[in-house]
Amino acid sequence: MQNIDIIIIGGGPGGYIAAVQAARLGLSVTLIEERELGGVCLNRGCIPTKTLVDTAKSIDAINAGKRRGIALTGSLAVDLKTAVQFKQRVTKRLSMGVEALLRDSGVNVIKGTASVRPDLTVAISGAEEGSIATRNSGGIATCYALQAKKIILATGTVPLRPPIPGSDDPRVLTSDDLLELETVPDSLAILGGGVIGVEMARIFSTFGAKVHVIEALERLCPFLDAELSQALTQAMTARKIKVSTSLKLERIEPRRDMLVLYLADGSTAEASHLLLAVGRAVDGRAFESLNLRRNGQFVAVDDNMQTSHPDVYAVGDVNGLCQLAHAAYRMGEIAASHAARSLRGDASIPVSEFHAELVPGCIFSDPEIGHVGLAEAQAMVRFGNISIGRMPLAANGRAVVSGHSDGFVKVIADSATEKIVGVQMIGLFASELINEAATAITNGLTVSQWGHVIHAHPSIAEALPEAALDCFARSLHLPRKNDTP
Repeated sequence: MQNIDIIIIGGGPGGYIAAVQAARLGLSVTLIEERELGGVCLNRGCIPTKTLVDTAKSIDAINAGKRRGIALTGSLAVDLKTAVQFKQRVTKRLSMGVEALLRDSGVNVIKGTASVRPDLTVAISGAEEGSIATRNSGGIATCYALQAKKIILATGTVPLRPPIPGSDDPRVLTSDDLLELETVPDSLAILGGGVIGVEMARIFSTFGAKVHVIEALERLCPFLDAELSQALTQAMTARKIKVSTSLKLERIEPRRDMLVLYLADGSTAEASHLLLAVGRAVDGRAFESLNLRRNGQFVAVDDNMQTSHPDVYAVGDVNGLCQLAHAAYRMGEIAASHAARSLRGDASIPVSEFHAELVPGCIFSDPEIGHVGLAEAQAMVRFGNISIGRMPLAANGRAVVSGHSDGFVKVIADSATEKIVGVQMIGLFASELINEAATAITNGLTVSQWGHVIHAHPSIAEALPEAALDCFARSLHLPRKNDTP
């Protein structure tokens, strides 16, 4: 039986980055993945949805041409089958890139289903012939059991299917199912107003479906700053997306040509298809025998991503610290570095830190949303006295030129130190610009330090330092505040 320094189970963002880091630190590494490399993010999540979002943006741009003097003739139609084929080419290309990265780093990759035993042997079922590229000789072999010194779990999550009566109808879909449809639904009800629900609503409403989002909590994306959540709801309503909040679905009645949804307030809704976007469940099949300590459904970990078993780590969605691909990258790097430090007895190997509140988040709605750090209510609890600055994109030249002047940037600062502690934004390029805000918060910049960085004009990015300066009424591109001396 082969004895491996580190076995990584799961080839998504956390898993493959852990593998690359461990291999580059000189360890023997085997990664086991039962599906495509890149995991949910690359194959059934971030990348496929953003491919369809960009298709929707193209439609919006074409439809906006008339007001810019571009004469359009004929009708505009979405060929979803072709759009899905394009999406599949994108994901395949990026998955092949991950494969090449692992190969270049000297990582052995097995395509199969892993099961960890208490003695840290890993049984592999369904391993494909030749699925291991042996590290030194370049030959091939098929293995059914391996012994690990350390294991990193990166098994991720799967779409949650709540036990709602009638949900077994084939027109009741998960996000995985919806991404493979080849025709646009006539109407789409979406159960869940989180990131997945909001992005799917943006995509399929643009594609021509009549969309209704149903959220059990009092507002969309309740993890957002309340001001952003309200602006998001207004933007979706303006796109003729129906939004219902504080409403639960009790049962589904499948009929020949539609689904009838019975809601908790006694009302009904109808749709040709229903998307279940109510969260995701930990995929724990590979490590059930380990009896690891849990926080709810998630595997509990310490700052080094170690579980209750000292030789087992858990990274990415499976530990619940932050269910974002870019957070998983950092977690994978931390776990691999800490494992290498332990195996090699070398305390000089650096191990990074992970702080969930410093991880930027994005929603690819229309307009886009970006957020990092503390929301207003959180900042009030932590600091008590805070200052808030806002810059409306209606006052930003680049936004007005683009025809996308809806939205704003909101900066939250600790009044005592003037340090920036949170940034929320909704508007054009928010998913890109939030990374600058993350840099500012991570490096402890004050309002003045950020505000005095010269930004190119005209650019949406100019709104960031202006919003920061507005925390203390110092922006020269905004009217004076009433309490300004």
